[in-house]
Amino acid sequence: MTSAGSEQAWSAHTSPGSPPAGGIVAPELDGELLARLLESSPDGIMALEAVREAGEIVDFVWLVVNPAAERIVGRRMADLVGRRLLVEMPGNRTSGLFDRYVAVTETGRPHEMEHHYDHEGLDNWFHTVAVRFGDGFAVTFRDITAHKKAAADLAHMATHDELTGLANRALFEKRVARALKRNSPRRQLAVMFCDLDRFKILNDSLGHSHGDETLGVVARRLSEAVRPGDLVARFGGDEFVILCEDLTGAEEAAAIARRILERLREPLEDSPNRISASIGIALDDGAGTPEVLLRDADTAMYRTKDRGGDGFDLFDDTLRAAAVARLQTEVELRSAISRDELRVLYQPIVHLASGRFIGAEGLLRWNHPARGRLTASQFIAVAEDSDLIVDIGCRVIDDACRVLRRWADRGHTEVGMAVNIAARQIIRDDLVETVEQALERHGAPAGGLCLELTETTLMSDPATVRRVLKRISDLGVALALDDFGTGFSSLSHARDFPVDFLKLDRSFIAGLGWDRSATAIVRSVIDLAHAIERPVIAEGVENERQLELLLEMGAEYAQGFYFAKPCEPHQLLAMLGRQAS
Repeated sequence: MTSAGSEQAWSAHTSPGSPPAGGIVAPELDGELLARLLESSPDGIMALEAVREAGEIVDFVWLVVNPAAERIVGRRMADLVGRRLLVEMPGNRTSGLFDRYVAVTETGRPHEMEHHYDHEGLDNWFHTVAVRFGDGFAVTFRDITAHKKAAADLAHMATHDELTGLANRALFEKRVARALKRNSPRRQLAVMFCDLDRFKILNDSLGHSHGDETLGVVARRLSEAVRPGDLVARFGGDEFVILCEDLTGAEEAAAIARRILERLREPLEDSPNRISASIGIALDDGAGTPEVLLRDADTAMYRTKDRGGDGFDLFDDTLRAAAVARLQTEVELRSAISRDELRVLYQPIVHLASGRFIGAEGLLRWNHPARGRLTASQFIAVAEDSDLIVDIGCRVIDDACRVLRRWADRGHTEVGMAVNIAARQIIRDDLVETVEQALERHGAPAGGLCLELTETTLMSDPATVRRVLKRISDLGVALALDDFGTGFSSLSHARDFPVDFLKLDRSFIAGLGWDRSATAIVRSVIDLAHAIERPVIAEGVENERQLELLLEMGAEYAQGFYFAKPCEPHQLLAMLGRQAS
């Protein structure tokens, strides 16, 4: 619409003495100035007058349309001046805008709104303010489509995983809570916890970009394998969860899990690797919450992991009882620390060639008030799954340094002390400081202390572990790789990390002398260890035949019941005294 046209249309309703309804126009705001304001406004502006039949508003006629309205709507709306609203833009009736404009005209109350307009080729969001103008209304509006899209994108980001586009934990838990409220006793819902097998190895060996691509493939395959309406989410890393509603029971949930596993096993394009997963399933029993279902599914998933992975397990009464017992153990273990019920016993380590006792390994025991003395295998897993292992580990290191100092004071400076450390202790930044402080507090020789860790611990976070072990090694503290031969690529790890000793796992020693395969493995492992110039400590030696074979194979050190059972520090000191005499 031209400036002159805007001036003429507007001035017809803004002549001196006739201000628009609902407002006052100063005399100096003549038609030409108002026309300029209309043309320069970034907002769309229109004025419309009511068309009445029998006193009822049946339509509106355009009086004023500014240039911004043309840009926003994308058509020459100036050509519509004098034409009817509903004839030219019938979508205003179906969208409800017409009824709002009638209400503004009839009541005189302004109306402000955000609305979606999806008619006549437009699919936009608008912010609109309508006020009465004579026997009609004037409206200003702006396109907020980009703003709405940005808000929608932010909302999506807050509830979805950035890498895969799947739902995240917050959205998943909200959906589970909603599903539990509407669940029927005759139908069930299930939560599945899906964790990829050996994904960390793949990620560390092939790189994070390849790992991200694999996670994208997994996300697509999971979405394709579940039923329409099932929700797939990613919690982070290689952890995926699925919500399945309206199930007939456990068999239907199992069928979905089988379909997921089959889909995941399909070959990857341009890669020899295969995907497998461990799935845990928790069915709602009518008393569940999102947190409980996720916990139970996670528990069932770990049972699948323990069985080798690439399968699924259903959370049942056996697992529930084990979970309750595990929680009870954690509660009692916290109290045990404060009541000083934990003790460290020491098992001698023998130099095979000379038969001399050259060190000991500290082995944790729990003097439980009801269950008696418990070995570490009965409670250490619970400690490792919580922060308790850090506190316990600090106590064990401190006790080892105290005993080392006692030995040194008696002249036994050549005898070393080994203690086990867990992944949580290494990942935390204060392990080096803990060791330094314990050595300094007791005045123990750093060279007498040896920290033992498993290969699983090495691979928990290789970069961090390598950095921490380097600092510990720089202190003069020795390092031993425990359970050697049972992990993945143990030899390369023994070579790449600052490891001083390799401890041959007792599972191999048990078959030594009667199991040809076990005997061959022990011989091979000792030869490999010597090839990278690492001395071997054989664990679990229980008879003379095992001792003879280990000597023949060239093993340097050993420990086990054949030499001595774990004993109290004073008993160990007495053994050292007899050895020296």
